[in-house]
Amino acid sequence: MNALALAFLAAVVAANDPGTLIGNGRLTAVADEFGRLSTCRWPGPAMNNQLGGGGARWGIIERGGISWLEEATREPGPVQPWAPGISTARLALPNGATAVTQMFVPPEDDVLVSHITLYDLEQPPDLVWHADFSPAPVLLPELAGIRELAPRDFAAYVKDNRIYQFRPKGPGANEWHTAAGADWEAFAESEGVWIVMACPQQVRASCGLAGGDKSAASRFANAAVGDCDTAVFLRPLPASGAYVATVFAAFGSTRAQAEAALDRVIRTDFDALLAQPTGYWVPFAETPVPPGAPGYARIQKDLATLGMAIDRATGAFTRDPAGAGCSALCYTRDCAWASMALDLAGREKEAGQVLAFVASTVRKEQRRGKPMGSLPMAAYGDGTEALPHLALDADAPAYALGAIWKHAVAINDDARRREFIENLWPAAELMADFLAGWTDSRNREPLYSFDCRKGRDQQGPERLLTTYMGVDAALRLARESGRPEPDEWARRKVELDALIRFQLVDRQTTSWKKGPILPYWHDLMAQDWALKGAPLPSWDSAVQDLIQSPLTDPAQAAAIAALVWRNDKNRRADISAAVEKASSAPPGLNALKAAQRLIADFRLLIAD
Repeated sequence: MNALALAFLAAVVAANDPGTLIGNGRLTAVADEFGRLSTCRWPGPAMNNQLGGGGARWGIIERGGISWLEEATREPGPVQPWAPGISTARLALPNGATAVTQMFVPPEDDVLVSHITLYDLEQPPDLVWHADFSPAPVLLPELAGIRELAPRDFAAYVKDNRIYQFRPKGPGANEWHTAAGADWEAFAESEGVWIVMACPQQVRASCGLAGGDKSAASRFANAAVGDCDTAVFLRPLPASGAYVATVFAAFGSTRAQAEAALDRVIRTDFDALLAQPTGYWVPFAETPVPPGAPGYARIQKDLATLGMAIDRATGAFTRDPAGAGCSALCYTRDCAWASMALDLAGREKEAGQVLAFVASTVRKEQRRGKPMGSLPMAAYGDGTEALPHLALDADAPAYALGAIWKHAVAINDDARRREFIENLWPAAELMADFLAGWTDSRNREPLYSFDCRKGRDQQGPERLLTTYMGVDAALRLARESGRPEPDEWARRKVELDALIRFQLVDRQTTSWKKGPILPYWHDLMAQDWALKGAPLPSWDSAVQDLIQSPLTDPAQAAAIAALVWRNDKNRRADISAAVEKASSAPPGLNALKAAQRLIADFRLLIAD
């Protein structure tokens, strides 16, 4: 495999670094256990990573060069109270000193704040904050990982003790020539991505070309064009027996926007600034569950993670905003799990916002490989289709319709429920028409759809269940809104019901044959079958196999167990064991897993 292919694979499937997720729903970042910034997404969790492979990090300038904090030793400190949205690293330095870094994003401003406190030093050392920012305003939607390899940097320059790094939306040859000539004011009104860095005290700012002797950390320069990095050299200030320094990096689509955000934040007292993320995310993570309930701390942390993975402007829910390439996208079927978790947590507004985003991505025209009423498998935060968008996920609209109905039922106020259904009805109607029509005329089974597990299109029994869910949900939505139930939908539900009974149920034992289960719609499907005098066969053995299988994701297994066994008191111990297994798994920063753990936790507590 050649080097380009290896780089592409790394960009698409690379595992995210361990660390802490911070953000405000527009600027989302990850700081690792050594206080190094490893991911920085803007203008939303499911948009471009604005950081190159070098990340952003603190270093101490010594005679022999720069000693980077990521080379230090983690120092166990006292247990700190939970502070969502703030990444803290405590490090032991070779000279016996201790460094504590804090990184966070204020809730209302798209500004990354990186703060360092140095203890046990007689004299303040010279510091450097080196950042490999890589402004990227353009999406390349065909395949998500390609954007990680595309040329991104344009220029960086120093002006008035601040560093400006930017890339216009579409620089042409003439603009590159202008940039090389250092006429920076010619770009002052250009739209794209602007990153403006500054410190409260006087500093020495530097720009360079990423890597080697020309980088900003080793070669002082006032401007650079191309693959740029930047550095701030400063001496920390004394504060209560220690030394402190802070660097601010503001993001904006124009220079003026980034400067305005930077000015607001840099004028704010640091302690007041540090209190803002906790003041925002702790109330967000409050739920009807009493603080003494089992798993309460886990619920709080998972809910905060879920909140930071939702784009505040559009409602796009990002499965893994800390990840690279394809993992940091909004997968439309995942939104069903996110909206259910948010509803159980009492976050009605956010749940509705997530579903409104999914509805906004429905295809309104018939195109080759993109049937009208279908959904993209994945999308960026602005709604742009991602991944190879000819890979059709026919289950996505089914899960979307199921989630829309579940959320409608969760809305207690009749007027708000009607308004929600009215707003999403056009999209729901298109999705239901697609599901009803996506039928093989020979055997009445759903047509082919892309299966990520197989890497190809295929038919299968699972699609009988999901399509049944989508059509059933659409009929319920029509009924709830006082609309006539389309005959095509009603006939399709009868067909699917018959196919499910014939293909998936053993007629002699009236039990399920080995095959898929449908936890998301289990309760409603059971009610429907009971009305017809044929109780839904038990999925108990299938769920038991799932929660015991080493191949099943523990969070997903726990959610499935909690949904299928929600009314079975004899299964409480099994659900609890599944939840504990999900909780003991490596925490990671995956918001989908957080949503599924939340569902399991809430269902377990509600059963009490």
